[in-house]
Amino acid sequence: MLAKKTLEGMAAALEAGERYDGALLDSVHTEMQVWEEFQLAIRLVCRAGLILIHDPLYAHGTVEQALIRIEAAGYNVSRLWAAESGVAEDDSLGLALIVNARRAAADSTL
Repeated sequence: MLAKKTLEGMAAALEAGERYDGALLDSVHTEMQVWEEFQLAIRLVCRAGLILIHDPLYAHGTVEQALIRIEAAGYNVSRLWAAESGVAEDDSLGLALIVNARRAAADSTL
C-alpha cells in the first residue's frame, strides 16, 4: 500500500509541475521500489539537486542493489558515514547521496 501511494504522490507532483531542490527516498526498502522512486525523483528534483536514499545497509531490504543499478545508469552515489570513527551511522542503516546529474560518459538512456 505505501509503495503504491508513494509512487502515486510523486507522479501527481510531476503532473502538477512541481520541482524540488532535493528529495529523501525512504518508503519501502526494496530494489524495485527504490528504483521506481528514483526514476520519478530525477524528474522532480532540479538538475544538480540532491536525492538522498535512506537504509542502503538495512539487513532486511535490497536498497543497495538499487544503488548499484543507479550507478550503472550513470549517477555517482556516495554512501555517507557518521563523523566519528568512519563507520556507518549508529543504527546500521546508512544514507546514500546522489547529485541529480549523470556522469559525462554515461549512456543517455536508462
